[in-house]
Amino acid sequence: MSEPSMSSVKVEFNEFGFVKNLCCPSCGGSVKESHTDDVGTRFFKCERCGQVSARLKNVKREKWLEHMKPYAEAVDLHSDPQALQKFMAELSQSVKRDQVVKSMVFLCGLSAYTKDPINLFLRGQSSTGKTYNTTQTLKYFPSEDVWMLGALSPTALVHSYGVTVDEKGEEIDFSLKPDKKASAEEKKEWQERLQTARTIVDLQGKILVFLEAPHLETYNMLRPILSHDSKSISYKFTDKTGRGQLRTSHVIIQGAPATVFCTTDEKFVQDLSTRGFTVSPEVAPEKYKEAIGLTGEKKAFPWKFNEEQGLIWRELFSWLRDQLENLNVMIPYARELSRYCPSAYARSMRDFNHLTALVETLALFHCMQRPVLVRHLENSEAEDEKYVLATLKDLDYVLNLWQSVEETTVTGLPEHILHFFHTAVESLSEKTASFSIEDLTREYNEKARERKSSDTIQRWVKHLCDVGWLSKEPDPIDKRRVAVHVIKKPENNRNLTNFLNAVNFKLENFKDWFNEAKQITAQNHLTLKKNLQTEEPSTPEEIFQEYFLCENGLRAVISPSQNQPSQAESVSEVTASQKCGDLRLIPDAEVLETKLRSTFRKGTQEDFEKLAMQEGSLKGNEAGTLFARLRDEGKLAVDPEGWWTWT
Repeated sequence: MSEPSMSSVKVEFNEFGFVKNLCCPSCGGSVKESHTDDVGTRFFKCERCGQVSARLKNVKREKWLEHMKPYAEAVDLHSDPQALQKFMAELSQSVKRDQVVKSMVFLCGLSAYTKDPINLFLRGQSSTGKTYNTTQTLKYFPSEDVWMLGALSPTALVHSYGVTVDEKGEEIDFSLKPDKKASAEEKKEWQERLQTARTIVDLQGKILVFLEAPHLETYNMLRPILSHDSKSISYKFTDKTGRGQLRTSHVIIQGAPATVFCTTDEKFVQDLSTRGFTVSPEVAPEKYKEAIGLTGEKKAFPWKFNEEQGLIWRELFSWLRDQLENLNVMIPYARELSRYCPSAYARSMRDFNHLTALVETLALFHCMQRPVLVRHLENSEAEDEKYVLATLKDLDYVLNLWQSVEETTVTGLPEHILHFFHTAVESLSEKTASFSIEDLTREYNEKARERKSSDTIQRWVKHLCDVGWLSKEPDPIDKRRVAVHVIKKPENNRNLTNFLNAVNFKLENFKDWFNEAKQITAQNHLTLKKNLQTEEPSTPEEIFQEYFLCENGLRAVISPSQNQPSQAESVSEVTASQKCGDLRLIPDAEVLETKLRSTFRKGTQEDFEKLAMQEGSLKGNEAGTLFARLRDEGKLAVDPEGWWTWT
């Protein structure tokens, strides 16, 4: 047996800076740990040549590793398939319920590190948790990236967040300004440098949280960037020097930030809401009770809610921010989605872009658990481009979110006004064609937990008139009164969910997408890999089998109901047979299909499943299985008007 050698074992690191492999310093073969001596030195034996090498204990390194422990744990956590569920569970310790709002704020914040940041608008009654949801969710992000803004003026924005640079792009340090003892040449050089200087406000990778409506001038200044119409804007404004003298400053605002508006009371902010998502916190006594209970817990046990508990998540988001700089994302089924997307309304273009931005953001959060496409350009010195592939799990999660925010996003109205429409206006319109504000007030107060005045109802009616759901005109009998009429609201043609659920992405589609991608340029060399850490290439069949076929595993389901019990994340197991529609679990499936062909003409997926439950005495999941199978077999499809019907 060879004597232990003090030659050091060879250490190989991965792209993230962590140990990937230990090798023999002589032959490069794999080594196995042999023993550790009493001073902490670890010895390794080569499996090929038998040489024993050591890895000395380094006190400074041990301290560094202890300091980096949360960071390393964060990287490990990111490889956990349940990372998102665990984060929502962590967040639910300080924010009760409001699963949809928390998820949307989280994705909005994460989108700041992508190429397509998201705008999010929180609308709702006072004291419902708009600001609290936002601040508690974003406290896990790097503090330097989250800007909590009030009603600041353009001047305050520039002075607080701007950096002055010269024409070479080098920052100007005003502490180095020449004093009275400086030479005339130094003073002249300083003045010439200032004459060509400009102030840069870099918003790239930032999360702007407007706790109050921004100053109108500030809003007008930022609007082109928030609308994603321009990546940078340049303007000049007059400012005062320290001596009170006026001077003209050249300001450049660049980069697209993610934004969260915690108030949308101002009309000009409401106009911007078509360029993002609109959500409302839950309004329910159950939520209030849990929130009060949480406050009691904090008062009784302050140390129970130690800020250090969230350290690992802060490290995770810091690590993720650094990784996303070199990552892109692709949606292989994006063309299939676009074919099913409704196009009757102009805003459908924005809605589709916002949805795909959510899918991309979620895929990047799971970048360590998603397949990767590597693009290499022949005869190019540029580094290979890496694209994370969004899977159907990402789409499933986003569609569940969209079902909860679709109506508030499309209308731009808060949930309590929509609730008023569905509970009072619709029920009253079934009894009479027109009605007064007093009629609506009476109808609403008979059902509501909290009664409202006629002035409040009148304001709600005005908002519904603005979006085209109601109309007002003088009462023909009493001109002092206003008669309200219901305008038939758009049905289904704005409902993206029904269309996107119709997508049937098969292996043939995936292979066609990959082959077409390879043929875009002659120098295009594409390789598929199972994840970022894998070096071995994979075939389209292997990738599709593991990531796109039936999506075995956990499928996140976010409940839109305000009366659901509090939970970090509602997660249900979806087996291959359930996702693929295994009708062997449904007795007399063929007989039921024949019966449904005569009773179901056309309608929504919900209409079909309700009828299937009635005709076949099925449970909800069995009806969903039947629908999925008939859809995948091509027996059910969406007609030009957007209804499901038999082919």
